[in-house]
Amino acid sequence: MPNSSPPSHYREYPDQHISQQFYLPSVGSHRIFVRLLGHRDGQAMVALHGGPGSGCNDAMAAPFDLERFLLVMIDQRGCGRSRPQGRVHQNTTAWLIRDIETVRRYLGIPRWHVYGGSWGASLALAYAGAHPGAVQSLLLRSLFLATPNEVRNLLYRSRYRHPKAWQHLSSLVNASDPTALLAAIYDQLQSPGPYAGAIANAYSNLERALLLPHKPPRPLAPSTPKTERLRGKYHIQSHYLMRNCFMSSDYLAAQARRAYEHGIGGVAIHGRHDPLCPPSNLTWLTRHMPSMQTQLVDAKHLAHEPAMHRALQEAARQL
Repeated sequence: MPNSSPPSHYREYPDQHISQQFYLPSVGSHRIFVRLLGHRDGQAMVALHGGPGSGCNDAMAAPFDLERFLLVMIDQRGCGRSRPQGRVHQNTTAWLIRDIETVRRYLGIPRWHVYGGSWGASLALAYAGAHPGAVQSLLLRSLFLATPNEVRNLLYRSRYRHPKAWQHLSSLVNASDPTALLAAIYDQLQSPGPYAGAIANAYSNLERALLLPHKPPRPLAPSTPKTERLRGKYHIQSHYLMRNCFMSSDYLAAQARRAYEHGIGGVAIHGRHDPLCPPSNLTWLTRHMPSMQTQLVDAKHLAHEPAMHRALQEAARQL
Protein backbone atom coordinates (compact mmCIF):
# COMPACT_ATOMS: atom_id res chain seq x y z
CA MET A 1 0.00 0.00 0.00
CA PRO A 2 1.48 3.39 -0.94
CA ASN A 3 2.23 5.16 2.30
CA SER A 4 5.39 7.11 3.03
CA SER A 5 4.84 6.91 6.81
CA PRO A 6 2.59 3.96 7.72
CA PRO A 7 0.49 4.15 10.86
CA SER A 8 2.14 2.32 13.76
CA HIS A 9 -0.49 -0.45 13.81
CA TYR A 10 0.91 -1.75 10.49
CA ARG A 11 4.28 -2.46 12.07
CA GLU A 12 2.87 -5.44 13.93
CA TYR A 13 2.60 -7.30 10.59
CA PRO A 14 6.01 -8.06 9.08
CA ASP A 15 4.60 -10.06 6.17
CA GLN A 16 2.72 -8.60 3.22
CA HIS A 17 -0.78 -9.67 4.24
CA ILE A 18 -3.08 -7.75 6.52
CA SER A 19 -6.12 -8.89 8.45
CA GLN A 20 -6.83 -6.46 11.22
CA GLN A 21 -9.37 -4.05 12.62
CA PHE A 22 -9.48 -0.92 14.71
CA TYR A 23 -11.73 1.91 15.88
CA LEU A 24 -11.24 5.49 14.75
CA PRO A 25 -12.79 8.16 17.01
CA SER A 26 -14.91 10.72 15.17
CA VAL A 27 -17.10 13.74 15.86
CA GLY A 28 -20.15 13.33 18.08
CA SER A 29 -18.69 10.56 20.25
CA HIS A 30 -18.90 8.17 17.29
CA ARG A 31 -16.25 5.45 17.02
CA ILE A 32 -15.89 4.18 13.46
CA PHE A 33 -15.03 0.51 13.00
CA VAL A 34 -12.52 -0.19 10.21
CA ARG A 35 -11.48 -3.61 8.89
CA LEU A 36 -8.40 -4.08 6.67
CA LEU A 37 -8.09 -7.19 4.56
CA GLY A 38 -5.67 -8.13 1.79
CA HIS A 39 -2.19 -7.21 0.63
CA ARG A 40 -0.49 -4.27 2.30
CA ASP A 41 1.00 -3.13 -1.05
CA GLY A 42 -2.12 -3.90 -3.07
CA GLN A 43 -4.42 -1.44 -4.76
CA ALA A 44 -6.41 0.28 -2.04
CA MET A 45 -10.18 -0.09 -2.28
CA VAL A 46 -12.72 1.21 0.23
CA ALA A 47 -15.90 -0.84 0.54
CA LEU A 48 -19.13 1.00 1.42
CA HIS A 49 -21.97 -1.16 2.70
CA GLY A 50 -25.64 -0.78 1.96
CA GLY A 51 -28.72 -0.33 4.07
CA PRO A 52 -28.50 2.38 5.20
CA GLY A 53 -27.65 0.73 8.49
CA SER A 54 -26.29 -2.68 7.53
CA GLY A 55 -22.55 -2.79 8.31
CA CYS A 56 -19.70 -4.63 6.58
CA ASN A 57 -18.75 -8.27 6.70
CA ASP A 58 -15.88 -10.28 5.22
CA ALA A 59 -18.19 -11.69 2.52
CA MET A 60 -17.89 -8.27 0.84
CA ALA A 61 -14.33 -9.25 -0.07
CA ALA A 62 -15.49 -12.28 -2.11
CA PRO A 63 -15.24 -10.68 -5.59
CA PHE A 64 -11.71 -9.35 -4.99
CA ASP A 65 -8.30 -10.97 -5.34
CA LEU A 66 -6.74 -10.12 -1.98
CA GLU A 67 -3.29 -10.72 -3.46
CA ARG A 68 -3.93 -7.59 -5.56
CA PHE A 69 -6.08 -5.43 -3.29
CA LEU A 70 -6.05 -3.95 0.15
CA LEU A 71 -9.73 -3.77 1.09
CA VAL A 72 -10.74 -1.11 3.61
CA MET A 73 -14.19 -1.89 5.02
CA ILE A 74 -15.86 0.88 7.03
CA ASP A 75 -18.92 0.38 9.21
CA GLN A 76 -20.80 3.66 8.84
CA ARG A 77 -21.82 5.69 11.89
CA GLY A 78 -23.98 3.65 14.25
CA CYS A 79 -23.83 0.62 11.93
CA GLY A 80 -22.37 -2.84 12.35
CA ARG A 81 -19.55 -2.71 14.87
CA SER A 82 -19.29 1.08 14.99
CA ARG A 83 -20.33 2.61 18.27
CA PRO A 84 -22.67 3.79 19.72
CA GLN A 85 -24.83 1.27 17.90
CA GLY A 86 -27.91 2.68 16.18
CA ARG A 87 -27.13 6.30 17.08
CA VAL A 88 -28.72 8.86 14.73
CA HIS A 89 -27.35 12.03 16.37
CA GLN A 90 -24.88 13.67 13.96
CA ASN A 91 -25.58 10.87 11.51
CA THR A 92 -26.18 12.16 7.99
CA THR A 93 -24.68 11.57 4.56
CA ALA A 94 -22.38 14.55 5.02
CA TRP A 95 -20.99 13.02 8.23
CA LEU A 96 -20.46 9.66 6.49
CA ILE A 97 -18.50 11.35 3.70
CA ARG A 98 -16.38 13.10 6.29
CA ASP A 99 -15.70 9.78 8.04
CA ILE A 100 -14.64 8.05 4.81
CA GLU A 101 -12.16 10.82 4.10
CA THR A 102 -10.89 10.73 7.69
CA VAL A 103 -10.13 7.01 7.32
CA ARG A 104 -8.29 7.57 4.03
CA ARG A 105 -6.13 10.29 5.52
CA TYR A 106 -5.45 8.29 8.65
CA LEU A 107 -4.23 5.33 6.59
CA GLY A 108 -2.14 7.60 4.37
CA ILE A 109 -3.73 6.41 1.12
CA PRO A 110 -3.30 9.03 -1.65
CA ARG A 111 -6.10 7.65 -3.87
CA TRP A 112 -8.29 4.58 -3.74
CA HIS A 113 -10.92 2.70 -5.70
CA VAL A 114 -14.39 3.03 -4.21
CA TYR A 115 -16.74 0.04 -4.16
CA GLY A 116 -20.33 0.45 -3.02
CA GLY A 117 -23.46 -1.66 -3.21
CA SER A 118 -27.06 -0.43 -3.05
CA TRP A 119 -27.07 2.53 -0.60
CA GLY A 120 -23.27 2.21 -0.61
CA ALA A 121 -23.29 2.93 -4.35
CA SER A 122 -25.05 6.28 -3.93
CA LEU A 123 -22.75 7.09 -1.00
CA ALA A 124 -19.79 6.26 -3.28
CA LEU A 125 -21.08 8.74 -5.87
CA ALA A 126 -21.58 11.42 -3.23
CA TYR A 127 -18.09 10.83 -1.84
CA ALA A 128 -16.50 10.92 -5.31
CA GLY A 129 -18.12 14.26 -6.03
CA ALA A 130 -17.04 15.68 -2.68
CA HIS A 131 -13.44 14.37 -2.87
CA PRO A 132 -12.65 13.64 -6.53
CA GLY A 133 -8.91 13.91 -5.99
CA ALA A 134 -9.06 10.91 -3.65
CA VAL A 135 -10.90 8.58 -6.05
CA GLN A 136 -9.19 6.42 -8.64
CA SER A 137 -12.32 4.69 -9.94
CA LEU A 138 -15.83 3.57 -8.91
CA LEU A 139 -17.26 0.08 -8.81
CA LEU A 140 -21.01 0.25 -8.15
CA ARG A 141 -23.50 -2.55 -7.58
CA SER A 142 -27.30 -2.38 -7.53
CA LEU A 143 -27.36 1.42 -7.60
CA PHE A 144 -29.84 2.94 -5.15
CA LEU A 145 -30.69 6.61 -5.71
CA ALA A 146 -32.68 7.26 -2.52
CA THR A 147 -35.76 8.23 -4.51
CA PRO A 148 -39.33 8.10 -3.16
CA ASN A 149 -40.07 5.46 -5.80
CA GLU A 150 -37.44 3.12 -4.35
CA VAL A 151 -38.78 3.63 -0.83
CA ARG A 152 -42.25 2.76 -2.11
CA ASN A 153 -40.83 -0.45 -3.63
CA LEU A 154 -39.52 -1.47 -0.23
CA LEU A 155 -42.26 -0.42 2.17
CA TYR A 156 -45.46 0.20 0.19
CA ARG A 157 -45.59 -1.91 -2.99
CA SER A 158 -44.25 -4.87 -1.05
CA ARG A 159 -47.72 -5.29 0.48
CA TYR A 160 -48.86 -6.70 -2.88
CA ARG A 161 -45.81 -8.90 -3.46
CA HIS A 162 -45.46 -10.26 0.06
CA PRO A 163 -48.69 -9.46 1.91
CA LYS A 164 -48.07 -11.73 4.90
CA ALA A 165 -44.67 -10.20 5.78
CA TRP A 166 -45.94 -6.68 5.11
CA GLN A 167 -49.09 -7.13 7.19
CA HIS A 168 -47.10 -8.51 10.12
CA LEU A 169 -44.84 -5.44 10.18
CA SER A 170 -47.75 -3.04 9.65
CA SER A 171 -49.79 -4.54 12.49
CA LEU A 172 -46.86 -4.36 14.92
CA VAL A 173 -46.41 -0.62 14.36
CA ASN A 174 -50.17 0.00 14.07
CA ALA A 175 -49.95 1.67 10.66
CA SER A 176 -53.03 0.85 8.62
CA ASP A 177 -52.13 3.53 6.07
CA PRO A 178 -49.17 2.27 4.01
CA THR A 179 -47.81 5.78 3.56
CA ALA A 180 -47.51 6.13 7.35
CA LEU A 181 -45.53 2.92 7.78
CA LEU A 182 -42.04 4.43 7.59
CA ALA A 183 -42.69 7.16 10.15
CA ALA A 184 -44.34 4.64 12.49
CA ILE A 185 -41.32 2.32 12.23
CA TYR A 186 -38.96 5.17 13.02
CA ASP A 187 -40.98 6.23 16.06
CA GLN A 188 -41.19 2.70 17.46
CA LEU A 189 -37.48 1.92 17.00
CA GLN A 190 -36.11 4.91 18.88
CA SER A 191 -36.03 3.04 22.20
CA PRO A 192 -34.57 -0.42 22.80
CA GLY A 193 -36.68 -3.24 24.19
CA PRO A 194 -38.43 -6.48 23.22
CA TYR A 195 -41.21 -4.72 21.30
CA ALA A 196 -38.71 -2.76 19.21
CA GLY A 197 -36.84 -6.01 18.62
CA ALA A 198 -40.02 -7.65 17.29
CA ILE A 199 -40.59 -4.73 14.90
CA ALA A 200 -37.00 -4.87 13.68
CA ASN A 201 -37.31 -8.62 13.13
CA ALA A 202 -40.52 -8.10 11.12
CA TYR A 203 -38.81 -5.40 9.03
CA SER A 204 -35.92 -7.79 8.40
CA ASN A 205 -38.34 -10.50 7.29
CA LEU A 206 -40.02 -8.12 4.84
CA GLU A 207 -36.63 -7.34 3.28
CA ARG A 208 -35.86 -11.06 3.29
CA ALA A 209 -39.11 -11.82 1.46
CA LEU A 210 -38.21 -9.30 -1.23
CA LEU A 211 -34.58 -10.28 -1.70
CA LEU A 212 -34.55 -13.97 -0.68
CA PRO A 213 -38.11 -15.16 -1.34
CA HIS A 214 -37.05 -18.84 -1.39
CA LYS A 215 -35.91 -18.66 2.24
CA PRO A 216 -38.31 -18.85 5.18
CA PRO A 217 -38.72 -15.89 7.56
CA ARG A 218 -36.46 -15.78 10.58
CA PRO A 219 -38.24 -16.55 13.86
CA LEU A 220 -38.15 -13.87 16.52
CA ALA A 221 -35.31 -14.48 18.93
CA PRO A 222 -35.58 -13.42 22.56
CA SER A 223 -34.13 -10.05 23.45
CA THR A 224 -30.43 -10.53 22.69
CA PRO A 225 -27.53 -8.48 21.32
CA LYS A 226 -28.62 -9.72 17.88
CA THR A 227 -32.12 -8.25 18.17
CA GLU A 228 -30.60 -5.00 19.45
CA ARG A 229 -28.32 -4.90 16.40
CA LEU A 230 -31.39 -5.32 14.19
CA ARG A 231 -33.15 -2.49 16.03
CA GLY A 232 -30.12 -0.25 15.53
CA LYS A 233 -29.91 -1.16 11.86
CA TYR A 234 -33.51 -0.31 11.07
CA HIS A 235 -33.55 2.74 13.32
CA ILE A 236 -30.76 4.16 11.16
CA GLN A 237 -32.39 2.95 7.95
CA SER A 238 -35.72 4.59 8.75
CA HIS A 239 -33.88 7.76 9.90
CA TYR A 240 -32.24 7.97 6.46
CA LEU A 241 -35.17 6.89 4.30
CA MET A 242 -37.55 9.38 5.93
CA ARG A 243 -35.17 12.13 4.81
CA ASN A 244 -34.28 10.89 1.31
CA CYS A 245 -30.90 9.89 2.72
CA PHE A 246 -30.12 13.58 3.18
CA MET A 247 -29.64 13.93 -0.59
CA SER A 248 -31.87 15.58 -3.14
CA SER A 249 -31.82 14.13 -6.66
CA ASP A 250 -30.23 17.38 -7.81
CA TYR A 251 -27.46 17.02 -5.23
CA LEU A 252 -26.58 13.46 -6.24
CA ALA A 253 -26.66 14.37 -9.93
CA ALA A 254 -24.34 17.30 -9.26
CA GLN A 255 -21.93 15.04 -7.37
CA ALA A 256 -21.91 12.52 -10.23
CA ARG A 257 -21.24 15.28 -12.77
CA ARG A 258 -18.43 16.69 -10.64
CA ALA A 259 -16.81 13.26 -10.43
CA TYR A 260 -17.10 12.92 -14.21
CA GLU A 261 -15.60 16.37 -14.78
CA HIS A 262 -12.59 15.29 -12.71
CA GLY A 263 -12.00 12.25 -14.91
CA ILE A 264 -13.45 9.56 -12.65
CA GLY A 265 -14.94 6.53 -14.34
CA GLY A 266 -15.60 2.92 -13.53
CA VAL A 267 -18.21 0.19 -13.77
CA ALA A 268 -21.80 -0.05 -12.52
CA ILE A 269 -23.47 -3.47 -12.43
CA HIS A 270 -27.20 -3.90 -11.88
CA GLY A 271 -29.55 -6.83 -11.65
CA ARG A 272 -32.14 -7.09 -14.38
CA HIS A 273 -34.70 -8.36 -11.83
CA ASP A 274 -33.88 -6.04 -8.94
CA PRO A 275 -37.09 -5.65 -6.88
CA LEU A 276 -35.95 -2.47 -5.13
CA CYS A 277 -33.77 -0.40 -7.48
CA PRO A 278 -34.99 -0.18 -11.08
CA PRO A 279 -32.55 -0.85 -13.95
CA SER A 280 -33.37 2.65 -15.19
CA ASN A 281 -31.01 3.88 -12.46
CA LEU A 282 -28.23 2.97 -14.89
CA THR A 283 -29.72 5.34 -17.46
CA TRP A 284 -29.69 8.09 -14.86
CA LEU A 285 -26.05 7.31 -14.12
CA THR A 286 -24.83 7.42 -17.71
CA ARG A 287 -26.71 10.67 -18.27
CA HIS A 288 -24.80 12.38 -15.48
CA MET A 289 -21.58 10.36 -15.64
CA PRO A 290 -20.89 9.13 -19.21
CA SER A 291 -17.51 7.75 -18.12
CA MET A 292 -19.20 4.87 -16.28
CA GLN A 293 -19.54 1.54 -18.05
CA THR A 294 -22.84 -0.13 -17.21
CA GLN A 295 -23.86 -3.75 -17.23
CA LEU A 296 -27.20 -5.50 -16.65
CA VAL A 297 -26.92 -9.06 -15.37
CA ASP A 298 -29.37 -11.88 -14.73
CA ALA A 299 -29.72 -11.22 -11.00
CA LYS A 300 -31.79 -9.38 -8.43
CA HIS A 301 -30.06 -7.15 -5.88
CA LEU A 302 -27.49 -9.02 -3.80
CA ALA A 303 -23.76 -9.35 -4.39
CA HIS A 304 -23.59 -13.11 -3.80
CA GLU A 305 -25.98 -14.01 -6.63
CA PRO A 306 -23.92 -15.92 -9.22
CA ALA A 307 -24.30 -13.54 -12.17
CA MET A 308 -23.66 -10.50 -9.98
CA HIS A 309 -20.66 -12.13 -8.31
CA ARG A 310 -19.09 -13.05 -11.67
CA ALA A 311 -19.59 -9.56 -13.06
CA LEU A 312 -18.02 -7.97 -9.97
CA GLN A 313 -15.05 -10.35 -10.18
CA GLU A 314 -14.49 -9.48 -13.83
CA ALA A 315 -14.79 -5.75 -13.21
CA ALA A 316 -12.27 -6.00 -10.35
CA ARG A 317 -9.83 -7.87 -12.59
CA GLN A 318 -9.84 -4.92 -15.00
CA LEU A 319 -8.73 -2.42 -12.35
